[in-house]
Amino acid sequence: MRTHRFDTNLRWRKGIFLTHNEYESEGILELVAPTRLHLAVRASQPNYLFTLLRDTAKHLFRERWPGLKYQEEIPCGGELSEGIPCLEHFTFAGLERCQEKNILILPCSECAKTHNVHELLTGFTPPSLPVPPPSLPEEVKAQLADIQAALRGMWQIMDAEVDDCPRLFTLEETGRNAFDPRRLGGVSYRLQLWCEHPGLRHPCGQHYTFNRPHGWIQSTASHLHTVAKILRPVLAIAGASPTLFSPMAESGASLERIEAAVTFMEEIGSAANAATAARKTPEAQGPDSNTEQDTATKTATTADGASLRQFRALLFEIDNNRKFSSLRRVRTPAGDTLWICPKHYPEYDPGLPTL
Repeated sequence: MRTHRFDTNLRWRKGIFLTHNEYESEGILELVAPTRLHLAVRASQPNYLFTLLRDTAKHLFRERWPGLKYQEEIPCGGELSEGIPCLEHFTFAGLERCQEKNILILPCSECAKTHNVHELLTGFTPPSLPVPPPSLPEEVKAQLADIQAALRGMWQIMDAEVDDCPRLFTLEETGRNAFDPRRLGGVSYRLQLWCEHPGLRHPCGQHYTFNRPHGWIQSTASHLHTVAKILRPVLAIAGASPTLFSPMAESGASLERIEAAVTFMEEIGSAANAATAARKTPEAQGPDSNTEQDTATKTATTADGASLRQFRALLFEIDNNRKFSSLRRVRTPAGDTLWICPKHYPEYDPGLPTL
C-alpha cells in the first residue's frame, strides 16, 4: 500500500515492478535473499524515484522493525578479467562522507575501476564544470596597465573622428592582379576586424577580401601605423602567454599570420611618414621650435583623422550590411567607444535577468 501510486499490478512473490510519470521512471523492489532487498531504478533522472522508494523502505523498517540494523550498499558494476562481474559494493554512508569531504573519484578495491562518487549516489554523471581561464601573471598585468594608459589618447582621437564602425583590424596584401584584365594593376587585400575589449583584444569573425588600385593603401597609411602601435604590444604579450589569447586560435588567425600583417602595416605607415618628412624642408631649431612641434602634432592628428575616415569608407563598402563580424558598439564608464565581440559583450550589458 505504501507504493500503490507507483503500482502497475506487475508483482511476484518476492518483488514488484513500479513506474512513475516523472522522468518516465521505472523501478524494481525485490527480496533477492532472506536478508538482502534489491532496489533498482531506470530513468533520465533516476535519483528522483530512487530517493522516494529508498525513503519508503527506510520508513517501513523503522515502523515495523524498530532497532533493525541494516546497511545500504551500491554495487560497483565493474568487471573482472574475462567479463566476470565485480561483486564489490560501496556503502551509501561511506559515499556520502566522501562527497562531504569533496572526494570526487573513488576506485573499487576489487576490480580497480574508478567511479564518480556523485554518479554512484544519484545515477547520472554531473555536468563538467568549465575550466576557469588562467590568471594573468603580475608582470603581464603591469604591462597591460601601461599599454592601456598609453593607448587611451589614441582611442580618444579615434572617437572624435569615427565611432560608428570598428577601428581595430589587421590588413595584409594577398596578391597582385597583374594578369587579371578586369583588375589590371590592382592589389588584393585581406582585412580582419578585432574585438577592442581592453586587455584581451583579438581577431573576430570572418575576414574580408577586396581589391584596390596601386597606391590606394597610402591613403590609409597613417591609421595603419596607429593600429599597428596598438597591436604590437598585444602580440608581445600573446607570445609570452599564448593561453591567455585563445580567441586568436578560435578566429582561425595564427599568431604568425597576425605578426606578418602587423609588420606589413608598420612598414606601410613608416614609409608614408618618411615620405612626408622628406617633403618638408628642415629648419633650424630656434625660439619657435615649440610652435613647430605643435604644428607637426596637429598635422599628424589631421592625417590620422583623414586616414581613419578613408578606412571607414572602405569598411562600409565591403560590408554594406554593416554586420562588422558581429562586433557591437559599447560605451565604457570612462566615456570611450569600443566595439566588442559577442563573447565579451555581456561584461558591458548583462541583459535582463532570466526568471
